[in-house]
Amino acid sequence: MNQLSRNLALWLVLGLMVLLLFNIFQGQQPKDQELSYSQLISAVSDGRVDAVTVQGNKIKGTLDGGKRFSSYGPQ
Repeated sequence: MNQLSRNLALWLVLGLMVLLLFNIFQGQQPKDQELSYSQLISAVSDGRVDAVTVQGNKIKGTLDGGKRFSSYGPQ
């Protein structure tokens, strides 16, 4: 194997390792808990919702334990 082939193989392996690490850490982001609209209304009634953001029919926010949620409102 000549020097050019070794360098190319080394860079390829390093690039694949960087992509692998990126994918591993990208997948560890916490997912929002999906709530149905009726579950959201129940949580609001029980006082378990800390914050809410509404954009169109998308509803996002945080519950009292800091857990994030997302839901969809009626049209």
